[in-house]
Amino acid sequence: MKTHTIELPTGYTDSKDTLHKELVFGRRVTGGDLMRISESDMSTNTIGFQCAIFAAALKSFGTLNPAGFLGALLSLDGFERSEVIEAYDGFERESVEGRAEEQISDNTIRLRFGIVRDGVAYTDVTFGRRLIGWDSVNAERRYRSEARRNAYLVGKQVTKIASADGAQVVEGPLEVSDFETMDAMDLVSLREASERWNESDLAKILQARAAREKESEVSETVN
Repeated sequence: MKTHTIELPTGYTDSKDTLHKELVFGRRVTGGDLMRISESDMSTNTIGFQCAIFAAALKSFGTLNPAGFLGALLSLDGFERSEVIEAYDGFERESVEGRAEEQISDNTIRLRFGIVRDGVAYTDVTFGRRLIGWDSVNAERRYRSEARRNAYLVGKQVTKIASADGAQVVEGPLEVSDFETMDAMDLVSLREASERWNESDLAKILQARAAREKESEVSETVN
């Protein structure tokens, strides 16, 4: 995977007076990273959440232990943090390597990286199951965090995943563990795709209902 390196003008000095200025972004943030950050005390603060995302994507920050990445990032001033933001955005663009989300149909989306199972990347995800009341109840019972509940509910709507060439097909639903291992951008794409599918499905239901009501009105008028 491509990396993106910057050197901060001032950097971070640790408790041993060691200066750390070089940051190397080299790890794609996963859905599991997003979930863990959403469940942490960083979730309620914009800068804290942002820095936690950056920390998850860092390959190195000087000679710091990874456990110290977040604290070091939070110790930077606004100017240096803007440098980090720019570097992270650059890494995100470069590491996608030309991949793009694609809406194949009303209920099928092609992900950038896909859901990897046993070495196979299932990029095409099809929605086809409407949620029922028990899904919401079970999500609340099984998961304390909103992020995992949302993943559970999105996964329940998936009826099929397939490789881009269609050679490999697996029936749904998706498990929360699938969301933990997928790329964070794919997780966001799936959540948004499920919302679009629900809106599209609802629109079709309302159109069909309106058509039936119109037919009923015409029939009553004729009679």
